[in-house]
Amino acid sequence: MATQAPSARLKTISMPKHAAAEALESGTVDLAIGYFLDLHKAGFFQQRLFCNEYVCILRRDHPDIGQTLTLEQFLSAKHAVVHPEGREHLFEKFLLSEGVKRAVQLEVSHFMSLLPIISTSDLVATVPHDLAQACIRYGNGNIRMLPSPIKAPIIELQQIWHRRYQKDAAHTWLRKSIHQLFSAE
Repeated sequence: MATQAPSARLKTISMPKHAAAEALESGTVDLAIGYFLDLHKAGFFQQRLFCNEYVCILRRDHPDIGQTLTLEQFLSAKHAVVHPEGREHLFEKFLLSEGVKRAVQLEVSHFMSLLPIISTSDLVATVPHDLAQACIRYGNGNIRMLPSPIKAPIIELQQIWHRRYQKDAAHTWLRKSIHQLFSAE
């Protein structure tokens, strides 16, 4: 944006899932980016950006878990869980539907809160792969990622917009730029 649209201004907000449709319909929000099953309806356009799977993150020198994470280890470990305010966590919903119970020791409302917690405790967290990569990148070498022994549904992240912006040149440029950004990864 700095080179192609230096005068453009972006503002990101987080809102409960029920509010996203209203914000797009009213024009309060131009674009929604994320996992929004409730926005698949008439009047909205969508474009897939990428798919994400769930993985587990834990302290590099976790005392009970080695190079693999078995189902037994997963179920006996203490877990940190993220419950974003106003949003549902697909993995938690999946576990509930499958009747899987585990020892949740800590609940936080933001994914990035996990960074200092996981790097300094014996807790395990199950997060989307891209978030795990960010935690590893900024975790000073103290966080590692392992495949989850529970295969949850894949998350399809999309950008969604209201039909009023479908042919708007600036909006089209923004959507194309965002799509290219995620396609490059």
